[in-house]
Amino acid sequence: MAEIITAKGTGFFIEKVIRGARESIVLISPYLKVQKLYLDELKAAAKRGIAVAVVFREDEAKQDQVDALLEVKGIKLYQLPELHAKCYFNEHRFVLTSMNLHDHSERNNKELGIMLEQAADAELFAQAHEQAMSILAIAQPLKSFTSNGAEAPPVMKRVPGTAPQPSTGYCIRTGEPIPFNVEKPLSYPAFQVWSQFGDPDYPEKYCHFSGEPSHGDTCVARPILKKNWKKAKAAFGL
Repeated sequence: MAEIITAKGTGFFIEKVIRGARESIVLISPYLKVQKLYLDELKAAAKRGIAVAVVFREDEAKQDQVDALLEVKGIKLYQLPELHAKCYFNEHRFVLTSMNLHDHSERNNKELGIMLEQAADAELFAQAHEQAMSILAIAQPLKSFTSNGAEAPPVMKRVPGTAPQPSTGYCIRTGEPIPFNVEKPLSYPAFQVWSQFGDPDYPEKYCHFSGEPSHGDTCVARPILKKNWKKAKAAFGL
């Protein structure tokens, strides 16, 4: 059930969000000063194939913080100038709080928030998740640059006969980052809803490859927009 949390409790539950993710992690905070514990947990999550997205205000971000986040393999960074919301969630746990993703906030500020579990707070979790995903949907991808200023390398094509590496796709119902898999183009909560009817041709909202709105032209049977199919084949060796 929903649980009220303060600054110290918030840090504990953010860690649980990262550690407990099965498919995706989304961190939304205007101000970034990510402590080493979170960075280490994010790196471990990425190695498990978890898709990670971070939304923040670029004008408030320090370059060393961006560089530290870019060390997380496959992470997606987004910026939104008017961002003021703070929330941290995976597919089954959601932390809505006044606390920024900043170590100063946890140490010094009086904070208040709420933690939701999808299993116990299904309706409220779904509403919070939808609102948070609407923030991610309007955020702009941050150009990926390495710490030395050079443009980061593009996604490598998979060599036939080798195991595919974890790569980011998008849930065709919510638009949230998830592992790219054309056979599983829905996040876990979205799949739970979809499985009640199991219609593979039911129109969905987003392209699994690009994350852009599909206006009903994608579905479980065809999760990638036709215009993006060649790019997806080249990128992922489909």
